[in-house]
Amino acid sequence: MCFGELAFLNGLPRRAAFDDLRQHHPQTAIQLLLALANDLGAKLGRTNVQLSLMEQL
Repeated sequence: MCFGELAFLNGLPRRAAFDDLRQHHPQTAIQLLLALANDLGAKLGRTNVQLSLMEQL
């Protein structure tokens, strides 16, 4: 699943909505950031496995 996390982290258009969420619902913003970090970590782990497999070819 993808929702534009790189644009979000780079401060592109989706960032303004997050800043509003952070101001009005800080706990929700924290939970969103934790979920995003977990998701990106899992994607990075899968990418590392795929790269390792490609290097063996």
